[in-house]
This record gives sequence, structure tokens and C-alpha cells, in this order.
Amino acid sequence: NWAPAHGGCLRIFEPPMQSFQVKRDLEPLWNRLVVFWSTQEVPHEVLSAYKDRLAVSVWYICGRESLHNMEAFQRLFSPSKLRCIANRDRRSCLVRAAETAADREVLSQLPLDTILSESQKSSLGFRFKWRGEEDIERAHESSQDRAIRKAIAQSLAGQCPQVAFENAKPTVHAETQPARLEQKRNGYLQHREALPAKELPTYFEVVEDEKTMHCCVPSLQTLPDFQCVD
Repeated sequence: NWAPAHGGCLRIFEPPMQSFQVKRDLEPLWNRLVVFWSTQEVPHEVLSAYKDRLAVSVWYICGRESLHNMEAFQRLFSPSKLRCIANRDRRSCLVRAAETAADREVLSQLPLDTILSESQKSSLGFRFKWRGEEDIERAHESSQDRAIRKAIAQSLAGQCPQVAFENAKPTVHAETQPARLEQKRNGYLQHREALPAKELPTYFEVVEDEKTMHCCVPSLQTLPDFQCVD
């Protein structure tokens, strides 16, 4: 019997990350399941609650994306950080995440539950094109993100903040936020179609609820292989 006065809603904002435009507030109702991308495209926060609020948060990790970041790569080899979904074999999950035969060969030879040496980090970083969190954020940022970052830098340099933000004009780029969402959606669908039918879980249906969340969960049949361990 959750009432609006109890607060505790999950608030979803319009992209980008600095946006204050609310897309939807979701009340923490009993037995409600909310699935969304935890990315730049889905800014979110939990509002203050004035009554006991219990929730279970589960993070699912894409092995393929994790291969391109040093810390995420190391977590793939740490059972204390990530567990494989449905007790799958960790080695097979790692190999499945690779994009090329050469990458699969490298992942099949690395010892499991290992701490990478500096020499290994150097060679693996070159092979898998490791990027930092800042590089990843810049790859997903919008023209509004860049304009805000520029205004903040000018304010810190001594310019009047009000003037800096008034003069900040977003640069128009051909690639828009919807285009990036569509590109991500198509990428997941192509990855799903490339998988053998026997590897596709059948206990989830495809979900596309753009009217309510606009998070574009393209397909829950494309479940990742790894889950965070808290």
C-alpha cells in the first residue's frame, strides 16, 4: 500500500547525464520489476523515502564491453567480483565474449582467478584497445554535455558562471541521441541473431517499452553472461 507521500521513487531523467528533465517517477510497489540500461542514456536516481523501502538491485555485465576496459577486464577473471549467470562455465563465457578468433585464443589461455601483471596489462591493453572511463563517457556524450563541460571550465577559469552558461551553445552533430540508441539496439539484435539457437534463453520474452521508460531494452533474450557480486 505504497502512497505518493511515502516518496522513494526511482526517477528516470531524459538524457544526457546532466539533464534535470524528468521522464518518469516509478513508485517502489510490491513485486515490481524495473529493467533499464545503467548508461549515459538513462540518468536516474532514487528519491528520499519517508517509509521503509526495500529493494533488490542486480547488475548484469556485458562481457564483450568489459574486455575494452582494464578494471572491467580484470573483474571478468575474479569470481569474488562477478559470477556467471545460471552457473555457466566462466571460461566459455569469456571465450563467447571475444569478437575474433585471435581474441578467443588469448582468453582461452589466460589463467582464471588471476591478477594481471604489468606486462600482461600492456599486451592485453593493446590487443583489446582498453579505454578509460573518461574516454567511454566522451564517446557517449551529447552536444549538450560538451557545452556544459565547456561552461564549467570557463567558470573555473574565472568567467562569471551566469555568462559562461548563457554563452554555452551546443554544437549540432549529425549523430543524435535517438540515433545512438538505435545503433545500440541494432548491435544487440545482430549479436542475438549470430548466436546458435540452442544458446538463446527461452524464459524471457522480448520487451520494448519505449512509451514508459524509453530505455529501449532491445531484447531480454540477449542476457549477458556475468552478474555483479556485492
